[in-house]
Amino acid sequence: MTAYADSSFLARLIVDEIGSEEAVAVFRQLQRPQLVFNRLHSLEVRNALRQKAFMDAAKLPIAKRAQVTKHLSRSEARLEAYLKRHVFIASDTEWPDTFEDAEGFSSSHTLRLGTRAFDILHVAAACRATTKLFITCDLPQAALAKAEGLKTIVVDVSE
Repeated sequence: MTAYADSSFLARLIVDEIGSEEAVAVFRQLQRPQLVFNRLHSLEVRNALRQKAFMDAAKLPIAKRAQVTKHLSRSEARLEAYLKRHVFIASDTEWPDTFEDAEGFSSSHTLRLGTRAFDILHVAAACRATTKLFITCDLPQAALAKAEGLKTIVVDVSE
C-alpha cells in the first residue's frame, strides 16, 4: 500500500520529538506503507530537521553544540536510508496542476477550515498522486483531506 503523509508526520518518523512515538505506532499499525515523498516534502522535512537542530543548539552552551550537529547528521542519514529503502517513495508531482487544484481547495474550504497554504498543497499533491490514504498530525488539514475524498488518519501529537 502507498499512502501520502504530511511533512510533520514524516519528520516524526525520522527524529525523536513530541508525537514521534504515536507516529511510529500508526506507521506500524498500517503495516509500514510506502509513503509518497515529493519536492515539497523534501524541502519541509529537511528544513524541519535543520530547524530542530537550530532550536536545540540555542538551548546549549557553545561547548556542547557539536552534539547537535551529530544528531542532525544522523537524522539526515536516516532520511536518506528511508529513501534508499523505498520507505519514502520519490514522486514527480505535476506542480502547476497541483497549485491549480490547491487554489480551488483554498477557495472552497479555507474560510470554513482555516487551512494553511502548505497544508492545502499537500492535500492537492495527495489527490494528484492518486493515493487513497492521507496521514497527518494537523486537524484542519485532515478535515480538508476528508472533504476532498481521502481516507484520513490523524495522529494525535498533543502532550
